[in-house]
Amino acid sequence: MVNKINFFYASHNNGIPSTIFTVDDYPKEPIMNTIFKVESNLLLDSEPDDYSIQVTLLKDETERNLIPEQAFPDEKITMETGQKNLTALGLSFDITIPVIHKKEFFTLTLTLRKNGKIVDTAETSLFFV
Repeated sequence: MVNKINFFYASHNNGIPSTIFTVDDYPKEPIMNTIFKVESNLLLDSEPDDYSIQVTLLKDETERNLIPEQAFPDEKITMETGQKNLTALGLSFDITIPVIHKKEFFTLTLTLRKNGKIVDTAETSLFFV
């Protein structure tokens, strides 16, 4: 059985994977409701309908649901791998981080479930400097 998150990353405006984002010194107020694009590629051994995903954000030991557990979004790209019972699935979706301050970081976690059971997780960190 192969059910795995092959990659998981965030980008901002340009589609290029990044973990470090620059925050201007002015204004001194936090940045509100910033949208990031999250990209992921999954390898699945069953039909995509058997799976669900969830994205959480961890900041200062507090976890928050950015995308509650749900079926794959409609914007998925399914690719045949040429291997029996193995499908590659590309996902791209937007997430909104409500408040960002300079010199902080968040950890995003993507959880992959098959029929409700966790089969893989992946993390990426976002640093704001």
